[in-house]
Amino acid sequence: MRKNSWLVVAALCLAAGAAAQNPPAAAGQLPSVPEVFQSKGIHYFVGRVRCPLAGVGARGAYASNRLVLEDEHSRAVVDRSAHRILFTNTHAYKRKALVGELLFLGVGVTEAGERVPVGIHLHLEKRGTKFDARTHIHPTVREKVVSAEFEPFQVVVNNGQAEEVVLTRESALEAVREPRLAARLAQILLEIIDNLEGVNQDASQAGFRLADISIGLGEGKLSKMVLRAQLVSLDGANRPLILRRSLLEMFQAGSWELRLTALSSLLPKDSFPRDLFLLGLDRLPLLQGVMRKGLRKGETFAFRMQDGKGMIRLGNNTQEIPDAAEVSRAYLEFNFLGAILARQVTHPVSGARQ
Repeated sequence: MRKNSWLVVAALCLAAGAAAQNPPAAAGQLPSVPEVFQSKGIHYFVGRVRCPLAGVGARGAYASNRLVLEDEHSRAVVDRSAHRILFTNTHAYKRKALVGELLFLGVGVTEAGERVPVGIHLHLEKRGTKFDARTHIHPTVREKVVSAEFEPFQVVVNNGQAEEVVLTRESALEAVREPRLAARLAQILLEIIDNLEGVNQDASQAGFRLADISIGLGEGKLSKMVLRAQLVSLDGANRPLILRRSLLEMFQAGSWELRLTALSSLLPKDSFPRDLFLLGLDRLPLLQGVMRKGLRKGETFAFRMQDGKGMIRLGNNTQEIPDAAEVSRAYLEFNFLGAILARQVTHPVSGARQ
C-alpha cells in the first residue's frame, strides 16, 4: 500500500468538519450587545459561518466559534459590532500556563476553487504577566488554500498593564495561506498518513473503514507515528449509508465506531486528556485513568454511535454517555483529527466495492 504523507498544522489534540455552504446568519440571530464570558470552561458563540453539522444536537446552527477559559482569572468580551474580542487576564503565573483558546470555523478555497473546511486556532499562554499568543490552522486537505471565509475578529489581550493585538483578519489569512510557516512559528509539526490510499473495501462487510489516518510527531523521515484514528462501520447493513456518504444520516442511523489507538509511548500524556476535557468527557469514571496518565502505547479508546445513542469504550470496558450527538458533533467540527476524518467520510480516497 502506498503511503502519501502530508504536513498538517495543528495542536496534538484529538476542528472543522464536512464542507458546507456558509450564508450570512439570519437576521436577529446575532447578539446586538457585547457578550461577556468569565466562567472556566468551553463556550460557543454565534458567527457568520454555518456549522458543518448544523441540526445535530442542541447547539445553534451558527455557533461556529469556540472560546475556552482555562481558569477563573480570565474574562472575554465578544463585541460583534466592533469585530473585536477583548481577552483579559491580570494574574501572574510562576510558570508558563495556557490561559485560553479561540477557534474559528471557516471555509477555505483551494487553488482549484474547491470549498473545504478550515479552522483558525489561537492559543493564549502566559508566563508571569506576559502573554504569548500563537496561531495555527486546522486544514483538511493537502491542496493549497488561497483564501477563506471566517469570523474576522480582531483579538486583543489585556494583562492589566497594557493591551496587545494578537490576531487580525490579515494575520489569520496569512496563517491559512502559509500553514507550514504558521506551524513552525507555533512549534507544531505533525505528519499525517492516509491509510486508505490504494485500498479497496467492501461496504457490505462489518469493519469497513470510512476513514483511517496515522499521526506522527515531526516532519518527513524524522517523524514518529504516535496515534491512529479510524472511523469504522460495525454492520454490513450500513452499506446504503456508506455509499451516500452523509454524516447527518449516520448520526441518526446505523452502527459506527471511532477508534483512537496509541502507537507509541511518545504520544504526549496531556494531549488525550485535553481532548476529553474539550469534549466534556473528562469526569466520566471510566476515563479517570487516562485523564491522569494519558493513552498508553497499544491502548484503544473508542466512541460508538448506534442509532443516535452513544457509549465509550476503553479496552474491554464500556460506559454509556449522555448527549452523544453533541459530543460527536463537537469532535467532528472543532477537533483537528475530527475534521480530517469527517473529510474522508464525505470525500473518500477509495470507493466502496459495490
